[in-house]
Order: sequence, then C-alpha cells, then structure tokens
Amino acid sequence: MSELSTTELQQQNVVHSAPADPMEHVIHQDCVNRVLVVFRWICLASGPLLTLFGIFSYTWSSILSLSSFLLSLYVTVFGALIFFGEFKWKRFLKAFPFLMTRPSRALFIIFCGTLCFGLKIGKLSWPGYVVGLWCMIVGLLYFFFSMMRMDQKEEIMKREFEQAHRQKPPPKQNDDEPLFQGEI
Repeated sequence: MSELSTTELQQQNVVHSAPADPMEHVIHQDCVNRVLVVFRWICLASGPLLTLFGIFSYTWSSILSLSSFLLSLYVTVFGALIFFGEFKWKRFLKAFPFLMTRPSRALFIIFCGTLCFGLKIGKLSWPGYVVGLWCMIVGLLYFFFSMMRMDQKEEIMKREFEQAHRQKPPPKQNDDEPLFQGEI
C-alpha cells in the first residue's frame, strides 16, 4: 500500500465529504429564483421600452432611409416579442419557439440591444446607446442567472414542441412506379 501525502488526503476528503450545510443548495436555489423573478419583471419592462424606442426613433428621425425604417420596425416588433414571450403563452411560444427558454430569451434581448446601437432619435445617437447598453446588460445578467436554474416547465414545453415537430421520414417510393404518371 502506498502512502499518500497530506495534501492528497485532504483533496480526497474534500471530494468525498458531505457538504457542510445540506440547506446551502436550497438557499442558493431560492436566491436564484428570486433574482429570476426580478429579471422577469425587468424583461417585461424592457420589451415595451424597445417598442417605444423603435417607434420614437422612426417618428423623430431626421434622416428617413430604408435602413433606419427597417431597424426601427425590427426593434418595435422584437420588443413586443420579448414582452409577450415572458408571459409563456403556449400558443405564442409555438409560433416563436426561440423564446421558449430563459437563456434563448436572454440571447434575443442581447441581440435586440445590439440593434439599438444603429438607431437615433432626431440627431441624437446617445439614446440608442443607452437603450442598447441597458438591453445588453439585462440580457447578459438574465442569461447568467437562467443558466444557474432551468425551469421544469420550460423543459416540458420544449420537449412537447420537439416531439410535435419531429420530421417524419418521407414515404418510400416503389422502384416499379413511374415518377411521372401521365402522357408525355
């Protein structure tokens, strides 16, 4: 039998020992749940903020171009999608499956924040930077906290969606049948 050094023994004891406080995991999950509830409300507020910013950036735009119109339209529609995605309506989420889980909604908020950097209100570009930075920070924090805890309801909805939309294999065609039925 080989002798182990004291550091190796300590490492083995750390790995195999029980946690100091069994309630520590429960307390951690409770804190994460509370933070996620707060971020849900922040995301609910971020959706209308994006929608209003998209409307204002188009109506008060000093330069009327196709690109500013499309960016404003995208930010307006995407803000509404974020708002309604947080309500977790099954019918809505089936139409927009990328909003089904918290991490994907967080990444979508980050994407919308990057779109805001290209928008101006009048000749001012700083409102676009402020709204874009707000959305990117909210999205990054929401993503970080949502990765700490996955919701069972979201997982069930995701599985149901995947089962409903599995691709069925195409029917096998008999080699004896002609590809074209009719006269040539």
